[in-house]
Amino acid sequence: MQQPEFDKDTYRTPAYFTYWAKKAFGVNVDGCATETNAICSLYIGKESEIGEDFLADFRMDYLLADLCGEEPKFWVNPPYSNPLPFVKRAAELKAQGYLVVMLLPADKSTKWYRVIKEHATAVIDIIGGRINFVHPVTGKEAKGNNKGSMVAVFDPNMQGFVTRQVELGFIKEKGLSK
Repeated sequence: MQQPEFDKDTYRTPAYFTYWAKKAFGVNVDGCATETNAICSLYIGKESEIGEDFLADFRMDYLLADLCGEEPKFWVNPPYSNPLPFVKRAAELKAQGYLVVMLLPADKSTKWYRVIKEHATAVIDIIGGRINFVHPVTGKEAKGNNKGSMVAVFDPNMQGFVTRQVELGFIKEKGLSK
């Protein structure tokens, strides 16, 4: 039986990883989502009141009203086929005073990594395993991720740039604990 076709950029982040990101960074807005795969109740994507595209201007007034005075903190797992415009947008939002946390392939030989080096405040290399992303059709974790992952943090309240490593097992442990 043949699987239905799907956009390979629509694999989802596993729940344990998003729970860890919420705990570690307080993310409260999913910047690249749909109603069915958003990790936060507020999201930017198709059919969102805030906006349909993280790269375009979106309704920050809706977002601020929905957060009841809390600062928006963005989670972004961009399409891996072309993360550069999303990384540039994260740098813009940081310059406007907003926190953006991104999950990206661990590839430091790219143009978009240069933007990270110039504008992000931290890169966290995920070591000790690879993330099994969630298949968009089956809803199950798909084995065989051929690349490592990293988290880029664009924090307007920090200066400088640091790199650190976090074990995938630690992220699973923290993400699965309540």
